[in-house]
Amino acid sequence: MSINYNTTLVTTTPYTVLSTDEVVLVNVAGPASVILPVIIAGKNTAFYVKDASGNALINPITITAVGGATINGIGFALINGNYSHVQFVWDGTGWLTLTN
Repeated sequence: MSINYNTTLVTTTPYTVLSTDEVVLVNVAGPASVILPVIIAGKNTAFYVKDASGNALINPITITAVGGATINGIGFALINGNYSHVQFVWDGTGWLTLTN
C-alpha cells in the first residue's frame, strides 16, 4: 500500500503554500519563511511543513498565516530542529499545530 501526497520542494523564500500542496519540503540555504494560505471551502485544510535541508537548527523556518489568522493563538510558528516537521490544521477560525 502506498500513500501519495502532493509534495512541493521549496528552494526560495518566502513561499506561500498553495491550496493544492499537502507536504512542503523546505530546502533553502538560509532562514526561511512559509506563509499559510487563506482557507477556501472544500480545499485542503491541513499541510505538513518539513525541514528538508537538515539545517533548521541554525536556519529556522518561520511559518505565518495571511488574513490575520493565528497559529495556536499567536502570529507564527517556528521549526528550529534539524529535519523536524509540523502539521498545520485549520479549525475554522485559525491554524493548530500537530507535531511528532
